Amino acid sequence: MMYAYYAMSLLKIPCPWKRYLTLAQLTQFSTVVLYSTVCVIMWTLKNENLGWEPYAAVGVQVWEMFSLFA
Repeated sequence: MMYAYYAMSLLKIPCPWKRYLTLAQLTQFSTVVLYSTVCVIMWTLKNENLGWEPYAAVGVQVWEMFSLFA
């Protein structure tokens, strides 16, 4: 859908589903942040010794989602 939107924008054709595409992306970003938060909570509750790498990866992922949302 994104590539079709990009092609239509390039050709100056109005995109009828632009609003829904934006809404879907914002929903995706929010869902990823929620899922990442649940993962960290589950790791903490299970007292899993995962090291710092998974937490760093989740931090980068959440930062990226917030930046895309903004």
